[in-house]
Amino acid sequence: MKPFRLLCAVVATVVTVLGGSALFAGLTDNQGSPQPGGGNLAVDIFGSSGGLPMVRKDPIAVPLFINKGPGADQLGLSQKLADQVSEDMKMTGRFEVIDRALYVEGPNAGAAKGQFDFGDWSAISAEYLIKGEFTVDKDSLTTSIRLYHVPTKKMLVGKQYIGKVDDWYVMVHKFGNDVVYELTREKGIFGTKIAFVSAPIYGGDLAEIYVVDVDGRNLKRLTFMGGKAKDPTWSPDGAQLVFAWENTANPQDMQNYLYSVPVEGGTPKLLLSLKGLIVTPRFSPSGSRIALGISLAGNMQVYTVAATGGPPKRLTVSAAIDLFPVWSPSGEEIAFVSDRTGNPLIWKMKSDGSDIKQASFYGSYNQSPDWAHTPTGDKIVYSCRESGQFHILEMNPDGTDTTVITQGQNFGSCEYPNFSPDGRAVVMAIRDDRGRFLRLYNTDGSYTRLLTRIGADAKNPAWSPRLLN
Repeated sequence: MKPFRLLCAVVATVVTVLGGSALFAGLTDNQGSPQPGGGNLAVDIFGSSGGLPMVRKDPIAVPLFINKGPGADQLGLSQKLADQVSEDMKMTGRFEVIDRALYVEGPNAGAAKGQFDFGDWSAISAEYLIKGEFTVDKDSLTTSIRLYHVPTKKMLVGKQYIGKVDDWYVMVHKFGNDVVYELTREKGIFGTKIAFVSAPIYGGDLAEIYVVDVDGRNLKRLTFMGGKAKDPTWSPDGAQLVFAWENTANPQDMQNYLYSVPVEGGTPKLLLSLKGLIVTPRFSPSGSRIALGISLAGNMQVYTVAATGGPPKRLTVSAAIDLFPVWSPSGEEIAFVSDRTGNPLIWKMKSDGSDIKQASFYGSYNQSPDWAHTPTGDKIVYSCRESGQFHILEMNPDGTDTTVITQGQNFGSCEYPNFSPDGRAVVMAIRDDRGRFLRLYNTDGSYTRLLTRIGADAKNPAWSPRLLN
């Protein structure tokens, strides 16, 4: 995320109505341009010293929200709202939330400018201050939230949200997105979701598709098919998930399948069925086609298929294993994994299968790339195995400026990285002796959190597009 900058213009209060149910985580290589056949990463890149540079974080204060209603705060919203705002600010990676035990403001201060003393906050070295108040009327909740810059005593963001009481955390996410946009002029990612695959028994042959909010709320199982679901991918509008599936419950079924399912739930729709393994589907940015790996005529190769189904079109023709295709933001290129030079590395080609070029030059075993779907599309992440463990690397699309972004984090083996919509964080599958689970991680190392519980069997995460207005 770009450094926050102070914008002097005061943002007027805006009323947002929540209609219905709201939708709901290195050392930089300085060897210059990569050379073909680069081989293994140097040992010091994966060493315990060094790592990502420190990120300067601005101190921010988030006192408990003020109950403006006539009744008592029986739902504990004063603390829930403040705690969720604090967590969202931490997730940006640019704020250090000041411990409330250090606050010196009296209990009768208000939230609007003129109702409190900025000196109470400069006294504890707060750079920013978030003040909130709320009113509950039966099942309706109104919140007013303001962001202040303490040194200049200016209000930067002031918003009011009206909706159901149960949507209190959606209001907080909307405010978090408003803060990020005000300070960076880029949209925030709060309110997004993560789709993933999980098996009821670790190492078992059954797996279903699940979806969870980016803050860990609202875990939902989407499929009940009894076989082995794999590799979910989001449609660009966030309405559908497409996934590969094997009928492992019936060994006599030699077909493999590609399905789509509505994110809100429903009966999966068959898109493709064939006698050949289907893996790693990915939607194109336009949503019109899906790239995937298929072992239809021997080795696994990269194909595309219409998003509505139909016959697959072959893109790669080689004696190698080609899979893990992922589109560039423009849709004009596809990165994929191939072992055509002996070891699996990242390659690129035009979306019609032409002009194939090697893209990664570090490590002896690369897999599961993802291409940042930002306007510039300037980064690709992938997992790289070294000394028996996977780490997450980030590079420019031409292979330069390769960085081990999980350097020194002691996460365990890190696989299947998938970018957030703003390209500043990834969700990845972590595998260690406690099981396999998901972790969010800002690529600059400024924030991380577990998304699924330790001991669960979770993998193949896919980060949704933005879902909140």
